[in-house]
Amino acid sequence: MTLSIVRQDGSVFPATIHCAPILDEGRVVGMRGLLVDISELHEAEMVQTAILRIAQGAIAHSSLTELYQSIHSILLELMPIGNFYIALIEEGIEHLSFPYPSCWSSCP
Repeated sequence: MTLSIVRQDGSVFPATIHCAPILDEGRVVGMRGLLVDISELHEAEMVQTAILRIAQGAIAHSSLTELYQSIHSILLELMPIGNFYIALIEEGIEHLSFPYPSCWSSCP
């Protein structure tokens, strides 16, 4: 069973709980439990899902602008990213181009 557990400081983390009865002469006299923090597993699954969605977007989107916007929104679900840029470099040219964001003058 997966639960959301609240720490004393109010923060929440995902955990699994495993329980087994304690028996005495065939009668349940207690419960033994193990709570496992699965934060790292949960984060790894979220990253894996984001990578899959980005790969699917690379196939599905008809323009690079749509793909860049999709990547931006997917990454926003994982972390706060106030400044997000995509930089491209062509082989043999020592110059970076920044196709995203395309709103240089109006971006916050």
